Amino acid sequence: MTFMKNERMFQDALSFLMGQYNRVWDGNQWTIGIGNNTEEFDVHFSPREMEVLKLMADGEPDKEIAEILSINCQTVKNYVMSIRAKLGTNNRSHSIIKAIKIGLLKI
Repeated sequence: MTFMKNERMFQDALSFLMGQYNRVWDGNQWTIGIGNNTEEFDVHFSPREMEVLKLMADGEPDKEIAEILSINCQTVKNYVMSIRAKLGTNNRSHSIIKAIKIGLLKI
């Protein structure tokens, strides 16, 4: 029974994230309310930023992310700085934690 409930929650979260990913892909805003908090984040991530964020969450260093995405390492650093700025964080770990808290990433 617990497995079925977890699978349903996973499918609901995946469906939500894919819908939001498609909105971002189409150039629309992604506004997220956090729990019962009335504060909202007006977050605009490009599809590439989302790829970099996911790879960051997977623990990949910049060099590996660059190789996986076939881009320059400096470009990865630029994406990481952009992600941190949009999330208002000071480091990669905080960015990942905040992305999970606001629903950009699931663990």
